[in-house]
Amino acid sequence: MIPAVLSTAVLFSPAARMPVLAADAVLLVLLLADLWTMPKHRHFTVVRELPVTFSVGHFHTVRLIVSSVLRRNINLRTTDYRPDNGETRDLPCNAGIGAGGRLAVEYRLAIHTRGQYTLETVYIQVSSRLGLWQRRLVYDCRDTVHVYPDLKTISQYALLARRNQSNLIGIRSLHRTGGDNEFERLREYRSDDDFRQIAWKATAKRDKLISKAFQVTQNQSVIFMLDCGRMMLNKVGDTTFLDDALDATLLLSYIALQNSDCVGLLAFSERIEAYVPPNTGGDQMKQLIHTSYNRFPSTNIADYRGAFEFLNQRRRKRCMLILIANIIDEQVLQTIDAHLTRATAYHLPVFVILRDREVERMAEAEPKTETQYFRRAAAAEYLLWRHKAIENMKKRGVLCLELHPENLSASLINEYLRVKAANLL
Repeated sequence: MIPAVLSTAVLFSPAARMPVLAADAVLLVLLLADLWTMPKHRHFTVVRELPVTFSVGHFHTVRLIVSSVLRRNINLRTTDYRPDNGETRDLPCNAGIGAGGRLAVEYRLAIHTRGQYTLETVYIQVSSRLGLWQRRLVYDCRDTVHVYPDLKTISQYALLARRNQSNLIGIRSLHRTGGDNEFERLREYRSDDDFRQIAWKATAKRDKLISKAFQVTQNQSVIFMLDCGRMMLNKVGDTTFLDDALDATLLLSYIALQNSDCVGLLAFSERIEAYVPPNTGGDQMKQLIHTSYNRFPSTNIADYRGAFEFLNQRRRKRCMLILIANIIDEQVLQTIDAHLTRATAYHLPVFVILRDREVERMAEAEPKTETQYFRRAAAAEYLLWRHKAIENMKKRGVLCLELHPENLSASLINEYLRVKAANLL
């Protein structure tokens, strides 16, 4: 700017040419000298510190450690790579670093979709000593982050279960009573209780019938078949059907493992995505979470025949086989029907069919145009066909649940508890 002003003065006063040239020369030397003081890439090192695991949608602290070998103080403007579906707070950060010192930059990062992500580059903006030049330095800092589903529902259930308040999230506490089971607690007598379970001393003290409640202790097996095909791409709000199915699977897995049951998982699309053999213990829960967190719906139709054949080769011991799927194709449903009906000979199959509110609204809407008439008729025909198919499966011994994705967890858990209480396995 200053050389431009000085050069303009030459137009009006030729005698000013030499002073202007001299001033320009001084400025040029000053600019070059200041450029020489510009910090370079080698003057800094950057290390990122962060949790290896994130919970989807929750903010986590990330720390950038910047080290300097410069012999002077300098101000830095630091920012970090952000995934497309991520959100940061407290960035960019403007802070000074001393000569040969270290700077810790902390910020908050949330990633709103589960899966595996790589945080890549860190950017540092620096200025020359006089501030006449600026430069952005780029540092390759690759770190892998695993973003797991939000497990707050599991934590919530664990807390409420300890307080015997799981009914607050729609989960009924159903326990079988019997002398060969583990004593759990005393409670009021119910009409279907065995008289042998009456606690007579407690009854006398409270002046009303009190029963001993026992919890079923035998180990059983639960295997989830999780459809990761394109039909699970349907959404409720911003959440896919697969996300809701995964949340329900993990919560029920936690409850089953707490009951000392074995839990396994088969995730499949057009191919087998993952298989976790049934097992017990806390490590099994970690394995289930790690195996499922990075599963996303495929763009292809799921291969049910291949999934059932895969499982049949690896599992013959009786188990509660839970299939969660969204079905609109008649041929696919026939395949499921054939395999689940056959499975009743050695398993307890549970078919969870996800209901689509959009289809239901279409079947109930008052049509105003010819197109709407056709849509309503098609939706109603589909729902009627599916209802008949499900009823036929129930008659052949398959437990069937038609559930909206957002209500999946509580309803599925209640069915599991009912099966445990009735000793159907």
